[in-house]
Amino acid sequence: MPITDGVLRHLHNSWQEQRMAADPFLSGMEFRQLRAFLAVAEYKHFTQAASALKISQSSLSRTIAALERCLGQRLVVRSRHVIRLSDAGELFLPYAHRAVAAAAEAFEKAHALRLPLRVGFTFRFRDEHRVAALPLGHPLAGKGTATLAQTRDDPFVVNIISGSGTPGLWGTTPPGRPIVEVSNVDEWLEAVAAGRGIGVSASSTATLHPHPGVVYVPLKDAAPVSVLIAWRSLDSHPHTAHFVAAAQRWSRSRAHA
Repeated sequence: MPITDGVLRHLHNSWQEQRMAADPFLSGMEFRQLRAFLAVAEYKHFTQAASALKISQSSLSRTIAALERCLGQRLVVRSRHVIRLSDAGELFLPYAHRAVAAAAEAFEKAHALRLPLRVGFTFRFRDEHRVAALPLGHPLAGKGTATLAQTRDDPFVVNIISGSGTPGLWGTTPPGRPIVEVSNVDEWLEAVAAGRGIGVSASSTATLHPHPGVVYVPLKDAAPVSVLIAWRSLDSHPHTAHFVAAAQRWSRSRAHA
């Protein structure tokens, strides 16, 4: 018989069917089905298992039925008052436990590789000079530096969540000085750019958060900002120790430069 396209398709389909029969995940088995089966095995009660999984009882029943169809075996024996595992269910139970545990471990390991390194700013890393953030039309915007005295009466924009500049920089706040409170850097920049007031921050803000409507000018008589490195003592990122060691080396090299 000549090998036609139809024969090739028949051979390919037969091969696919054999693969799916040999591999339950190719035939439609899903980890959510395994989790559903484990919940039923634990609670011996469909309503309680569904509640633990935060799904409806009907959805849980359909999920278990789909798993049983995939395996070709009845896993759960249902009666009016009793829910128990069949012999096949008891045999399948430890393997389901291992499969879900292995999947959870694999996810955790893979997630750790892409977990962003979050480092708080508890050793003293360095000091940064302060800068005034000014709107474009401010009289000091074109100057090389500014002083606290020159900005004492300006309305002041303060980021109450993460800002390093507060009215306390001036000692006492002048009577009637408007204080504009915002809750993040974007709001802080927009308020300054709109002319609602000036802001004060560490010099790195000028690099990290440029804005076309904001000019950063060094505040030459303001106390510097101490930059610290802080990290979680438990369950920290796997690269935290390397980062801290590198930062310490850099800090020491700058101190001796």
